[in-house]
Amino acid sequence: MQPSDFAVKTDAFVNQIDTKKLALLQSLIDDSRSNGISIVLLEGVPELLEESSIVIPDWIKSNAGWWAEDKISNSDFTKGLEYLIEQQIIMLPPTQTDTASEQKIPDWIKSNAGWWAEGKIGSSDFVKGLQYLIQKRIIRF
Repeated sequence: MQPSDFAVKTDAFVNQIDTKKLALLQSLIDDSRSNGISIVLLEGVPELLEESSIVIPDWIKSNAGWWAEDKISNSDFTKGLEYLIEQQIIMLPPTQTDTASEQKIPDWIKSNAGWWAEGKIGSSDFVKGLQYLIQKRIIRF
């Protein structure tokens, strides 16, 4: 496989990753590994696969900032996230949920949202907080 195999192509190649193709590759890798087939990935590929499965529109940073500044409630923020995830506006890596649920959002997640809105941390760090909320069943979709 070549990097160009995962590029968006219209009439010509575009300098953009085709996330659907990358998701299919991740699925193939996961299926192969679950069947006992060893796969070795080149340096940087695991990070590329993880980062490419994250899709968060930039306008959501405003909402995250408002939430971090207490301009919108926890409930409004989490309900908004649930809707955006359901509608596939936000796309996250697969996340397993715990059997027990929590009700309280940890302070560190709200801090991360504010830092992400300000550009101090990347999307992958913000997504780890969202995955925690999903894992603890604070966000359900």
